[in-house]
Amino acid sequence: MLKNHLIIALRNLYRHKSYSLINILGLAIGIACCILIFLFVRHEWTYDAFHEKADNIYRVLLIGKTAEGEEYTQSVTPLPLASALSTQFPDISQAVRLRSGGSMVVRHGDNMFREEAILYADSHFFEMFSFSLNQGNPATALNEKNSVILSHAMAEKYFGDEASLGQRLTIDDDELIVSGVAKKIPDNSSIRFDFLIPYEKLQDKGGWSYSSTSWNSSSTYTFIELNDPMQASALEEQLPDFVTSHFPENYTPQLSLQPLTAIHLNPDVRFGLVSASDPSLSYILSGIALLVLLIACINFMNLTIGRSSHRAKEIGMRKVLGAQRTQLMRQFWGEAVLLSCFALVLGVALGHLFLPTFNTLAEKSLIFDYSTDWSTLLALIGMIGLVALIAGSYPALILSRFSPISVLRNQLQIGGPNLFTRSLMVIQFALSVLLIICTFIMFQQLDY
Repeated sequence: MLKNHLIIALRNLYRHKSYSLINILGLAIGIACCILIFLFVRHEWTYDAFHEKADNIYRVLLIGKTAEGEEYTQSVTPLPLASALSTQFPDISQAVRLRSGGSMVVRHGDNMFREEAILYADSHFFEMFSFSLNQGNPATALNEKNSVILSHAMAEKYFGDEASLGQRLTIDDDELIVSGVAKKIPDNSSIRFDFLIPYEKLQDKGGWSYSSTSWNSSSTYTFIELNDPMQASALEEQLPDFVTSHFPENYTPQLSLQPLTAIHLNPDVRFGLVSASDPSLSYILSGIALLVLLIACINFMNLTIGRSSHRAKEIGMRKVLGAQRTQLMRQFWGEAVLLSCFALVLGVALGHLFLPTFNTLAEKSLIFDYSTDWSTLLALIGMIGLVALIAGSYPALILSRFSPISVLRNQLQIGGPNLFTRSLMVIQFALSVLLIICTFIMFQQLDY
């Protein structure tokens, strides 16, 4: 039976080439749009998920009030906070301090550049975060105060093909020895660096003695790792007492814990290491993808309605010869699945073709990964199912109901004043106009 359905479906697609081509092309364009937007949204929602301990890591936030009484939330905290938290709360397995070095002049021989992505970190930074090194031992690379870890790009920039380990760099008049070269940091990381320097090196900077004991000054990012992430709520309930016992009486802010994987999609927090993203952007793009795909599916149904009269006699004859409605429904849905598979292949090809342009527009480095990331394959399979379900619903549910007597007597009325068919046309054109208007608005906004 399955073989018979497949043969009939292929025969119908081949017999009506123009109809099949229009349907496949329309669905393929919708699928290509959905694939590209899926890659973008997945990239946004998987920030920092590559860390092995991502579920256990939290950033400590400080909530205070301005002189005007407005509440603010910031990611920088007092320097002694990390040590005090890990000492007082046994649920915290370790705490790591980070601090941005800002803009510094880096020199090696005759090469001198001003660099921005400079980060200070505690020596056990690599125990908490899953960054890897191409060269050097992550367990000891930050043990020496005068050491520095470079990104792969910076190692090539300053040393070319030479071995980087043991080389000397001058960073703002401090001579540091290269102790490691990091692998490329994933694009979806909220922690980025080109130069990683031990936090203790800040002791050589002015104001260290005050900052190391002051609870009034905030300049440090504090990350904690919990033994059990289920204890996060219980720990937060104890933080008000912790603030009361450690912060001065004239300065009593609130402290809260933010999951590592929630950092990127929370733009309301001030002074992040990298710019956060507004989650509404992902929702808007997801909605656009679904609308484009819905337009393609409605177009499929409209074309199917237009061809209903050509298939009506086929349906009537098959019913006269004993075909059940469920068999006809399987036949029509099978044709929709087959056509969706063809559209998917073409849609994936279009996605690959337009991905470089999309990356340039979105300022991302998105890739298709079928081997290690199963979400891409699951998304494609789900897309086939969704398209086949929606696009094949009219022929499967409506055409299969045709009465063989009405069909053979030419008494069947198709289209015309049918509310369903008119609604499909209105919805299709309304959604198309809506997307066109949104495109013009976004273009004008970007141009502005």
